[in-house]
Amino acid sequence: MVGSDRIDKLIAAVPAALALRAGLDLGIFTRLGSSAVTADGLGAALQVEPDRLSRLLYALASIGLLEVNDGQFRNGAEASAFLDASKPTYRGGDHALLRELWGADLLTAESLRQNRPAALHDFSEARAEAAAAFSRRLAPGGVIFGRHLAREMDLSAISSVIDIGGAPGPFLSDFGSGGRRLRRR
Repeated sequence: MVGSDRIDKLIAAVPAALALRAGLDLGIFTRLGSSAVTADGLGAALQVEPDRLSRLLYALASIGLLEVNDGQFRNGAEASAFLDASKPTYRGGDHALLRELWGADLLTAESLRQNRPAALHDFSEARAEAAAAFSRRLAPGGVIFGRHLAREMDLSAISSVIDIGGAPGPFLSDFGSGGRRLRRR
C-alpha cells in the first residue's frame, strides 16, 4: 500500500520554515544572543505583544532552534552558531530575499493560469534604488556560497579574481579568509 509520508513531510516543513523566517524577521536569535529571556522580556525588547510572541518562541523551540527552561528562552546550538547576526558564521541574512522568493513561489499556479509571471522581477523601468535593494538581498546567499566554495576548492594559488557576471560578487568576500588578500578586478 502506498503511504503519504513524503507529502506529510512536505506539508509539515512549511510551518517550521515560516517560523524560522519570522524569527529572523523579528531578530529573535540575535536579540537572545547567549542570554536566556522570558517572552515578556523579549516582547518588550522587540516591541511586540508577549503572548503572541510566546507562540512563535514555542514553535521555534519545537523545531530545536530555541531551548526553553522555566519560561526562559535561549538559542539552541545551531541557532547560536548560524542565526545570531553578531556571529561571523551568520547565515540568516537571506530572510528578506526568502520573503520575496517564497512569495513569488506561492504565485506559481497563478503564473501558469495567466501564462505570464505573476511575480515579475523587471528592473528595466524601476528606479536604481529598487535594483540595488534586490542586489543587496542577494548578497547574504552569495557570501554563504563563497564560504562553501572556499572550503571545497584549493584557492591557495589564487591572488586576484574578476567578476564578469555583473553582480556585486559577494561570494568572493570569503575567498580572502585565512589572512590572504585577494585583488578584485
